[in-house]
Amino acid sequence: RPINRYRSFDIQSHDQWTCMMSNAVGGVSILPELVALYRRHPKTVTGSYERRKVSLRHRVTSKPSIEQLSWQAIVCESYASYLALQGAEATDARLAKKLDKARMDYELQSEILRLRAELYQGRSWSSRMSSLWGLVLLGGYLRKSRSSIGAKAFVRDAIHALV
Repeated sequence: RPINRYRSFDIQSHDQWTCMMSNAVGGVSILPELVALYRRHPKTVTGSYERRKVSLRHRVTSKPSIEQLSWQAIVCESYASYLALQGAEATDARLAKKLDKARMDYELQSEILRLRAELYQGRSWSSRMSSLWGLVLLGGYLRKSRSSIGAKAFVRDAIHALV
């Protein structure tokens, strides 16, 4: 399996792997009947369902972690490489095509994350604007795919690039 997005573990967890592969080859279906019980304990390492209320001002003015953005770009590259290997080994042409599309999506997501890290690292106005323009050209804000980071991110990034 590819590397894990959580640095405390070396390889991708089975849950993440199952989700990544399901999305790559066809998506996830919700079953109407209960088929499993899922328990979260207070010391879970993969996060919680608690949602913090964050003000709009904080969302717009806070900066994402450059280190985290760079790490996520590396993780997406790892996912893309893994999917390329799986696609090369696939004997079914339809499956190989789906895996290749997912590979391209992760490569795009990696590039978007890399450019976003560059935007927040940029010391000069021109370097920040260059990164923002690159994100716009890639469709990083408005695409309807797993690669999109959304319109709210555009507002935050544009404010940071201009200031």
